[in-house]
Amino acid sequence: MSVQRKPKRDLSANPDQASAFIDGSAPKPAESPKQNKKPIPHRIDPALLERLDAQAKRRGMSRSGLMNYYISKGLDEDE
Repeated sequence: MSVQRKPKRDLSANPDQASAFIDGSAPKPAESPKQNKKPIPHRIDPALLERLDAQAKRRGMSRSGLMNYYISKGLDEDE
């Protein structure tokens, strides 16, 4: 195997181009769906929490995702 030389770096890059590249790669705050959700305190019976966790595991969902699903489903049924 032959030894290769390190490629020469292009040092002529404009700092404004680098800043534009970096700024363009960052996600915009409005694009993040998590920013729209509000945390709420909630107390739940330990037995019910175990059932919720087991169901979430069976469905391959997070606990929070399953809670949101059931809340949404319950609200839709009431309308």
